[in-house]
Amino acid sequence: MNTSSSLIIRKDTICVVSDFQGKNPVGAIARRVARCMKKAVVFSDTQATKWLYNPLLSSDQEFNFAIDNVLAQVKESNITHLHLELGLFGKTIEQMRNTVIKIIETSKDLIVFIHSLHMNDDTFSPLYKEIISLCEEKRKQNTVLMWVNNIKDKHLLSLLYSGKTVYQPVLYFSEKIRKYLMRQGHIKRASQPNKTITIGVFGYINAHKDFETTLRAFCLLPTSFRLVIVGGAHPGERKLYSLNPAIVSLDRLIWNFRNENIIDRISFRDDLGDIAFFTEMASLDLIVINYLETAMSASSVLSQALELGVPIVASRCTTFEMAQDHFGKTFEFFDPGNSIQLRQKILTVTEAPHQKRIPCSQTLEKSCSQIEV
Repeated sequence: MNTSSSLIIRKDTICVVSDFQGKNPVGAIARRVARCMKKAVVFSDTQATKWLYNPLLSSDQEFNFAIDNVLAQVKESNITHLHLELGLFGKTIEQMRNTVIKIIETSKDLIVFIHSLHMNDDTFSPLYKEIISLCEEKRKQNTVLMWVNNIKDKHLLSLLYSGKTVYQPVLYFSEKIRKYLMRQGHIKRASQPNKTITIGVFGYINAHKDFETTLRAFCLLPTSFRLVIVGGAHPGERKLYSLNPAIVSLDRLIWNFRNENIIDRISFRDDLGDIAFFTEMASLDLIVINYLETAMSASSVLSQALELGVPIVASRCTTFEMAQDHFGKTFEFFDPGNSIQLRQKILTVTEAPHQKRIPCSQTLEKSCSQIEV
């Protein structure tokens, strides 16, 4: 048992447990964090996206086979880096519970990266409490590190867990990759027609993103503005013979606004690889992050945009207010549902004198330097 204030640095193999299928952002951050730690790494894939959420390939048998492989890799590794996003471990609460508990029990030393701690949710709260209790018990014999990325989760975890907790935001890029993406974004931005201003919305098209307010504000902007929607349907919401409700809702909104001179100024970007996705992000004049209150722990888009130095206007909700603890007042707020205020913020930011883009000073290397294993 390690009783020191920080984990002992050693060269053991880290088994990173996540879902690395397709464009899964959880898999992306898992891969980047593991490589940044510069240890011997095994990427262990739960394959939940493929075997649980694909309507044609869905198979509990194949998923269980994938988890058996995960457990075998965990058993052979000295450290398990478990990315705790419950949807990666089952479709039902019982399936999630069985999978996560088996991984924790099989692990030796353990890092649990908590993507969101939904302690106020009657559905998930009992499972989170059981997982944290198991980690509390496990740390009597092994080193267990809990990693949260906002002050809310840190406080909630402190009520249940007395072991070591690391409190760091979600960060994505090494310094080298960040500079490359910013350079590519500058080249792409320089190739745009003069006076064109491009704003972007990123991520899966979900119901918690208030597209109606964004589109209303966009209708009030000059015709020199363009809107890019980067992302498509969430893979977990695909159903046989069914349209994705979030996509249908967005399509209906745009159709209703079709007489407002916006159709030719909106474009969709989907199925982009990492380089194209982040080059698109780095090339924009502004990113709008318009979420309803979800009590989410963090936003990948916010972190990525800040790392790339892209100006941001975000809705005032807990997720983004908590982000200011780490990033300071580096982006603008507007009140959810206020399209007039959103328009004003967009104009204020994009009409400001041109300044050199300054990315946030925090990087993936700095974040991982505090995660000693």
